[in-house]
Amino acid sequence: MDILREHYPKYVQADFFPAMTEYLTSGPVVLLILERKGKNFDPVQSLIDLSGPTDPKKGLLGQIRHDFGLHYYDPKHPGWYFYNAIHRSDPGEVATEIARFFPKD
Repeated sequence: MDILREHYPKYVQADFFPAMTEYLTSGPVVLLILERKGKNFDPVQSLIDLSGPTDPKKGLLGQIRHDFGLHYYDPKHPGWYFYNAIHRSDPGEVATEIARFFPKD
């Protein structure tokens, strides 16, 4: 899928890209733009804290990736992989990712 190649260019040549693509296209996806205005509030950092680390095993109880992610062995693409249950933008990528997934035209 072209949008996955555009969104994850650094992983396109990785051994796990076929398994990742299969996972990311295996069901519905909910896309959201979260915004909150207020003094001393950073919505991106708040979602980073709520999501937890990419690897679910490294997260804390109460973080989305820890509580809902999992590790699994994929016999079709031999190797151990993880579902991390949520993608969130890194601070410097917010505008680019909004434009990618919510084009104005």
